Amino acid sequence: MNGLLEMREVTDVANRAWNYVAVGAGHDLQWWKQFFSVVGMLGYNDWVSLEIKDFTMSTNAGIQSLIGALQATIIR
Repeated sequence: MNGLLEMREVTDVANRAWNYVAVGAGHDLQWWKQFFSVVGMLGYNDWVSLEIKDFTMSTNAGIQSLIGALQATIIR
C-alpha cells in the first residue's frame, strides 16, 4: 500500500511513505561528494539542476541548505 509509488499529496509529509528532502538530509554529504566525483570522472562538467520540494522548511531555508551542501561537495 505504501510502496515506492506514493499516492498521497507531497504536502502530506507526516503520512507519506517517503518524502522529498533537501540535499544532505537524505543521502549524507559524503554520498553527494562521491556522486559528483564519479560524474566528473566520467567527463560531465556542466549544469546541475536540483528541485527544492522539502516541505519541512521554507523555500529560502531550502535554497540556503542546498547552496551550502553543494559548496561542501562539488570539487572544482
